[in-house]
Amino acid sequence: MKKIVHNALVESTLAHSRALCEFFERTKRTKDYRSKSEKDDVLVIDYGFVPSKVNVNRDYIARLNKDLAHFTYSERITKEQKEWDYKQLVQPILIRSREFIEHLLQSYPTLTSDQVTQCKKRLEQIDEWIKQIEIEK
Repeated sequence: MKKIVHNALVESTLAHSRALCEFFERTKRTKDYRSKSEKDDVLVIDYGFVPSKVNVNRDYIARLNKDLAHFTYSERITKEQKEWDYKQLVQPILIRSREFIEHLLQSYPTLTSDQVTQCKKRLEQIDEWIKQIEIEK
């Protein structure tokens, strides 16, 4: 049972990492190939934040795009090849998330006090997670 829960947590982390990288990096929405209209992807440009590459190892991005929730003919063989270095994967995403939240606080003076409190709470959590990642490695 522990292995099942562990695998679910890993898959969830990877799926969210992939989604956040796309959110921070993409400059355009995808288009529906049938209707030719833009999909309703949420992007950082919607909030006046400049999209740019998250400093995640590009090999990890390739693995996320190929291996995560996809059937493939190629298969990783060794345990070492299956493992993820969370410092290389998650820490850069947390850093970019911090920058984005700081941007929201500076650029949106109309945020409610509850929204400001939530943003500040997230910043504190991100700082704690970054510290935890640094301690574990």
